[in-house]
Amino acid sequence: MTRKDYKAFAEIIENCRIICVESDYGRGYENSYRLAVREIAEEMSKAFKVENPRFVAEKFLDACGI
Repeated sequence: MTRKDYKAFAEIIENCRIICVESDYGRGYENSYRLAVREIAEEMSKAFKVENPRFVAEKFLDACGI
């Protein structure tokens, strides 16, 4: 994958995080949704690191809003 792909995934996760936290859909479950989005981002970053040893997980998680 390319940097462009990683950025696209990070943008998707960030948008999901915002929706889960700020919408009525997440009302009352904010912490659960935040934890789920964080877990997804962390697991994706592990997979990306396996595929690309130069992948920087911290940058990805930061771009995800984690």
